[in-house]
Amino acid sequence: MFIPKIPENRLSDKIKQLTKLCEKDVKEYGEDSSWFKSSTSKGRIYEWEINNKFVLPDSYKCWLDFTSEARVRSNLAFFYDISDFIFDDETVGKDYIIIGELWGDGELLCISKLNHTLVVLDHGEEEVMDDFGEVLDELIRVLKGESGISKEMDDLLLSMLEDD
Repeated sequence: MFIPKIPENRLSDKIKQLTKLCEKDVKEYGEDSSWFKSSTSKGRIYEWEINNKFVLPDSYKCWLDFTSEARVRSNLAFFYDISDFIFDDETVGKDYIIIGELWGDGELLCISKLNHTLVVLDHGEEEVMDDFGEVLDELIRVLKGESGISKEMDDLLLSMLEDD
């Protein structure tokens, strides 16, 4: 499995954790289950932003500084190349740019055109993430074999059990 040079930025530690977990999964899931292409150049990002009249969130640019396109554990996550971002998709509306897929069940990772936040769209439900690091945290949690439900849902279930 090819892993590009990990840049020194605010996502470095999370990227290192993610790639180590992906390397560990090779035996069980196969060599092609996770892959990372080379980084996206700053010039290419700038050109995309000019052409699309939209500035990508800084935290996502940190990810692009590591990889231009990636797949994590088969269908756990797929991050599109910037040339493959989807605009004005009728299923999500014109306010979102689709930049990837999560969890293998139809959830889409998007960027809101209105406020430049990352948004996970899950069959009509919307979860806003202020930083791409939150997306990586969730992937790392799942790759570590921790609960497949979100931390918020896990906390809610635990509090309900404690109330009984």
